[in-house]
Amino acid sequence: MLLGATNYPARLDAALIRPGRLQQRIPVLPPATEAEVEAVFRYYLRDELPPIEIAKLIRFAIGATPAAIEGWVKEGRNLARSENRSLTAADLLRVMLPPDNRSPADVRTTAIHEVGHAVVAHRLGFPVHHVSIIREGETGGITRTGVATLVPTLERLRDQVTVALGGRAADIAFGNGPNTGAADDLARATSLLLDAYERQGLGATLVASPNFVIRHPDLIKSVDDELKRLLDRAIIILEDNRSAVMELVQRLIDERVLSGAAVAEVLASGAGDTHVSQAA
Repeated sequence: MLLGATNYPARLDAALIRPGRLQQRIPVLPPATEAEVEAVFRYYLRDELPPIEIAKLIRFAIGATPAAIEGWVKEGRNLARSENRSLTAADLLRVMLPPDNRSPADVRTTAIHEVGHAVVAHRLGFPVHHVSIIREGETGGITRTGVATLVPTLERLRDQVTVALGGRAADIAFGNGPNTGAADDLARATSLLLDAYERQGLGATLVASPNFVIRHPDLIKSVDDELKRLLDRAIIILEDNRSAVMELVQRLIDERVLSGAAVAEVLASGAGDTHVSQAA
């Protein structure tokens, strides 16, 4: 029996995966729920920690791969051995949560930005997996969402762009204004609209070319106008959910990680807020 593993199945040669060769594919995805994260911890920890201790770790590991969890367990064991004692949940948290020297103001700014993405995504019908303000390298926070369809229409693409602009919208509506943390979001939002107009035939023309080098000024202005319109749309969504946004920001500051279920629960209980539809 021959087993292979790859993160890029689409790049495999057809002769390699034809019937009779590496024909069967088994997707191995990261744990998607708290129960799955707990099961991975239990597998690597065996009987070293009781369930009540493992429960302290789960919310900080949402979105982590089994390989990352295995690495944390090994580092935690090494830390405990170096001090001649048994492994504790505190050992694992020390390796899972990197040192954070950000000021409280910067932490709050990051929380506002990430909650903006999460609230706009939820209100526009996109699944929210988790929101985190745990630092990872140069990244101060992250909001992981899913997509509703793999073949979106122009209107659904505009919804995706609105979600990408949700962080900047929150910076404007609840923070100190636009900041440098939205660079990647703006690049993604711009790319989505340019691809729609230049490659996917969703604009005023059906001419498609993936290799535009010099873009017509009218196209740049059109994309810029639409980005500004969708940014305003995101601000309206957040303003309509103001109390829920502020509650989520504080919870994210306190807990550092929120599950999608926690985000949905707060938004569902926002009786004083206006729920918006998916329509632009």
